Amino acid sequence: MISTGPAKRMEWMCAFAFLFLFLSVIPAHVDAGPDLDISATYEPAEPREGDTIIFTVEIENTGDEDASNVTVSLLVDGTEVDQQNETIGIGETKTVQVQWEAEPGQPHIAIEVTDSGEILASIPDIPMDIRATEPFFDSPWIPVILFILLIIGIIGGPIGLAYLARETGKAKRAKALPAEEATVVTIGKHDPCEEIRRKWRIIDAEYERAKAEMQSLERGAAALVEAEGEESGQAEDEYNALKHEVESLGTKAEAFRLRWRMCMLKKLDEAAGRAETSAQEAAEAARRAREATNQEQYEKAKEEADVSRERVVQAREDSEGIERQLEEEGMEEDTSEFDDRIQRAERDAVSAVEKVQSTVIKLSPRD
Repeated sequence: MISTGPAKRMEWMCAFAFLFLFLSVIPAHVDAGPDLDISATYEPAEPREGDTIIFTVEIENTGDEDASNVTVSLLVDGTEVDQQNETIGIGETKTVQVQWEAEPGQPHIAIEVTDSGEILASIPDIPMDIRATEPFFDSPWIPVILFILLIIGIIGGPIGLAYLARETGKAKRAKALPAEEATVVTIGKHDPCEEIRRKWRIIDAEYERAKAEMQSLERGAAALVEAEGEESGQAEDEYNALKHEVESLGTKAEAFRLRWRMCMLKKLDEAAGRAETSAQEAAEAARRAREATNQEQYEKAKEEADVSRERVVQAREDSEGIERQLEEEGMEEDTSEFDDRIQRAERDAVSAVEKVQSTVIKLSPRD
């Protein structure tokens, strides 16, 4: 028979207390391993058919074991289209990218992180509506583009015809000149003056860039002195180097500018010289026309006078083009000397042609 006295009850209570303390210090069994949290973004934000969609997956391991060589898979309609392997240490966050070439529709897209087939984390559904690429002629912008082209054609047509007529007239005048004597001012890559101007422009652009950089550095140094009360030796060295570069580029740019100016003035002198020579040839043709003793001699002299006058006109057009270029570059040159020479030559050529037209042929007795 079990005694239930006070002493015995105290023994039982002590036994139960000891058992409770023993059980409380036994560690509970916890499943150890990696614990992954994932999030994902993709671009472009509004994909179209044929776009390559790049999914950027961010994975954080909040568990107490490394996630070694886990597989990050991109699944479209249940089919794996891309995957990457990655190891994520305890407390680490890794970024992985997977991609897919978009197909039109509303596909079921998911991202899974697995280890030997076991899913450790996933994003089960990424909603996306992929638009099909529209054929070019189905675009709503086509009527607008066609309308703009029509307006350009209506406005530009007459201008183009006028330009063509002017150039055709120039070509006819040039064709009338003897091939070995025809002279035209060349504007382009074979023109030495244009080559000088091209180099000048390049150096001048470098000069402006370096000057702006130097001014910016100067402002930055001033701000540093104001803020900290002292100058930076490195900034001062950079400023001095830039200042030297600016001075050097400025000198080179000015030298090329002067070279181009002298080249253009030489062209003006050559144009005036051609005009004067052509006027003299017209006067000589007028003299031969007056001395002609038959119709053939007269017609030949008349044609030579007309051609010489066309040369004078061409020289005047060349000089006007040169003067326009000088004005465009802001060079207020006094070109009155060349203009006067060309005007005199033009008057002389016109006078010679008029004399030819008023000439009466003196036929020889044999005629």
